[in-house]
Amino acid sequence: MLARQVHFSLLYKRFRVVAKDSSDKSYFIVYSKDNESGKDEFCWCRANQLLKLGSEIEGYLYPSEDSTNLPTLIVGECYSIIPSIIQIPVLHN
Repeated sequence: MLARQVHFSLLYKRFRVVAKDSSDKSYFIVYSKDNESGKDEFCWCRANQLLKLGSEIEGYLYPSEDSTNLPTLIVGECYSIIPSIIQIPVLHN
């Protein structure tokens, strides 16, 4: 398979934990999707560390490879842009 690498950056955002489900260890979070509209977005997710209800944290949402699973909130200590690489399939055999 041929693949093309695309460089992109993950921008850290501020998230707030609104609810949590102790049975499956998921969190309901709120975040501002973009600064221009000022509209908040909500979603259920998992996290790479334990979060407290009502806490505000910096991180980014990492989508699941399987559309039936929840995305993962990656909580970090860095307030900068993290460079990443994604491979996009160009040709399948």
